[in-house]
Amino acid sequence: MKLNAQFHHKQSEFNVNPCVVEKIIEIPQYEFMSLCRAPMKDRAFITENIDLMHRDAEGVYHCILVLGEGCDDGILIEAEGYDYARKSAFMPGARQVVYGSQQYECLKRFEKSMNDAADELISCARAHYDEGNEESFRAGIEEICDGHDVGVGNCSLLVDLVLEREPTFDIEIDDDEIIISRVQPEQAASPISPERTAEILDKALDWIGEMESRGDLYDTLKNTIGMSDEEIMAAGFELSDYFTDPDEEETSGMIMQ
Repeated sequence: MKLNAQFHHKQSEFNVNPCVVEKIIEIPQYEFMSLCRAPMKDRAFITENIDLMHRDAEGVYHCILVLGEGCDDGILIEAEGYDYARKSAFMPGARQVVYGSQQYECLKRFEKSMNDAADELISCARAHYDEGNEESFRAGIEEICDGHDVGVGNCSLLVDLVLEREPTFDIEIDDDEIIISRVQPEQAASPISPERTAEILDKALDWIGEMESRGDLYDTLKNTIGMSDEEIMAAGFELSDYFTDPDEEETSGMIMQ
């Protein structure tokens, strides 16, 4: 396990040094507390592991990490050939760092395997359709999963990963095969259902009817929106409401002889 640590040199400042943990040693809690109080005291576990601790030609410190039973913290030690912690660094939460790092490496390997398997499926399916094939692309579940060491039991998770990357794919699992179909643009589901579209249009027409005057309303429906007279009537508007009575025009207008 690689770390960066600040070793105490009895100087006015701390220097950050790259470190490699060669061994993790867990000691009784009372001994760990004693080490914290008196780091310059000779310790048997340091003497026993003295050959593991040194600084290499590249300036990397090879150390032991000491944990106390029941304690979360730890102490990183590079004894420089001595029997005491000549160089040491206190590490708060060292136990979580150690075990968290181990778990992360496991998850990291699994994540890489899943990504590699998803990449292969996507690449093969794209190539299949780029060659002009119209039938669905098929891949063997056991072949793709075992080939990338993800296990057949993770097939559903693999499919979800592919779909997140390629929303134009439609995938089915059929017995021992993964079947990938390409969704055509016209087949893509609309985010608004036909019922919701009709509801929105009805509300829009109602709003227009309330906001416009009679003559302006007909002009908006007819010329701006492009509705025919039949469509206007089908929407619930009476055409007679939009025209002035011819008799009113004659009585109010000027007649020239």
